[in-house]
Amino acid sequence: MEDNPHSPPSGTITRHDQVLTRRVRMRRWVSRNRRGIVAHFARGVAYGAGLGLMGLVVWMIENH
Repeated sequence: MEDNPHSPPSGTITRHDQVLTRRVRMRRWVSRNRRGIVAHFARGVAYGAGLGLMGLVVWMIENH
């Protein structure tokens, strides 16, 4: 018999357990895919910097 009648029966998954499980899954996914995430981020930064530089060059040529 359970000590607390308001506690969920043993073996059930509570909302708190679901959130923790989701966080654990997300943390594991990020740790597995960290290299790819960083590579995509660096590629995006490089494209952005190149686009900004080319935009600046075009603007300077137009206003010269």
